[in-house]
Amino acid sequence: MKRTMMVSIIVLLISAIICVLTIVAIKRMSGDTGNGYGNSVAFVNGIPVAAEELELYGLEELVKVKAAQQEAIQYGLLKDGSYHAFLKEWREENERRARALENKEPIYGPKQYTEKMYYDYRQSILLNAIQSIWTERRGSATEEEIYAYYMDNRDRLARKHDFMTLLKIVEPIEASLPNSGSDRRREAEQKIEDIKLQLDNGTAFMDLYDKRRLTEGLTGTETIREDNYRNISKYRSGYYELVANLRQGENSAIIESVDSYEIVLCVLRTPEGYLPFDDVREEVIRQYRDKGFEAYMDKLASKAEINLTPLYETLTAEK
Repeated sequence: MKRTMMVSIIVLLISAIICVLTIVAIKRMSGDTGNGYGNSVAFVNGIPVAAEELELYGLEELVKVKAAQQEAIQYGLLKDGSYHAFLKEWREENERRARALENKEPIYGPKQYTEKMYYDYRQSILLNAIQSIWTERRGSATEEEIYAYYMDNRDRLARKHDFMTLLKIVEPIEASLPNSGSDRRREAEQKIEDIKLQLDNGTAFMDLYDKRRLTEGLTGTETIREDNYRNISKYRSGYYELVANLRQGENSAIIESVDSYEIVLCVLRTPEGYLPFDDVREEVIRQYRDKGFEAYMDKLASKAEINLTPLYETLTAEK
């Protein structure tokens, strides 16, 4: 009797263990770790990092994301930093956009957000909101701090564009010639390539320039300076990119435009000094504030408590 009872108890225990193991296995396969957050690969200051998030960013970037989310929670800007909460918001936003389109209501941005797009957008909005509160609590910088930042960074913030004088060898695409447009372009391209080859083989730019200057349209000059470089860089961006960094005495590569090919020589380049502090004061304040906030967020990330789960090791080992 006792032996039969013992056997029954053992059978029941084994059945119970099998049942528990089965439930755990099912939960693991379904991504349920029992904490309501799905597959967590890590916890950053207690906020879970889902395996799906690791597909969007590396762990280092996600530490910054989660540190910012914790700050947002403390500021009352975010209730839940989990991936589960993000998915809910993403789906709701796409549903809202779909309804708006169906009702012919205006929407801004894409018709539907991809997961990555909405993750980036949500984080950007969050960081802007955190920065606003952080700036307000931190208070305004003193005039001395702002001016010191200007002096330390004026090469980047306030340096005027160098004064540049450029000479051009031009090979026009002659619209008046009888052959087709594509033939004219190929002919002009071959001519400018021949000129480039001569320059590469040691022929002086000025020798070629002087031979051509008496024929209208085969040469040109231009100056780039503080008061015109913005328009040039905006409306002739490809050209500007190829000449902006030329040193004095240096030739450009071949520059193609709608109606010509050009090679440019920078014959003069002189520094023009710096814009006065008052002219760039607002930009200096903005960048000083942004740099301060960036340093603050980096500090939060560097101090974050990171706990990796076994799943992280498994996933990274598989890669």
